Amino acid sequence: MKIAVLIKEVPDTWSHRRIDLATGLADRETSDPVIDEIKERALEVALRHDDANGGEVVVSMGLVPPRSPVCPVAPNGRQD
Repeated sequence: MKIAVLIKEVPDTWSHRRIDLATGLADRETSDPVIDEIKERALEVALRHDDANGGEVVVSMGLVPPRSPVCPVAPNGRQD
């Protein structure tokens, strides 16, 4: 079975953030990019299910700026 997990990059809530007053949007250049916590948890659950039952986990990143350094790595360091 294939399990699809969609992940996205978000500004780290624990890092310094700044609002661009001209646009009213968060300035993503000033904060560290991370994988969204909820999506990271979904990836973790998918990998556990894969370990227990076999199959394949497919990870797709969406809504990521071209400069994104975020790599889809599970919290346990596994990178399939």
